[in-house]
Amino acid sequence: MPKVCPSCGGEVFTHGDEAAHRCINPECPAQQLRNLIHYVSRDAMDIEGLGERIIEQLLDVGLVKDCADLYRLKISDIAPLD
Repeated sequence: MPKVCPSCGGEVFTHGDEAAHRCINPECPAQQLRNLIHYVSRDAMDIEGLGERIIEQLLDVGLVKDCADLYRLKISDIAPLD
């Protein structure tokens, strides 16, 4: 298993004998993406029409960094996106 996160280069943590390895960097782009995808999913807030592709675009252009940023978006912010 890698010693550093392939996405951000941050430290990878393993708890005890668990097989799971986790990046512990809260600024990790992969974690931000997965957290936002879960937040808008049917199992959480169930935000219809807001899928993985749109979230990736929002992160890429810097419009969102966390869930709260979704509620600050304006139509003029998202109009130029695909």
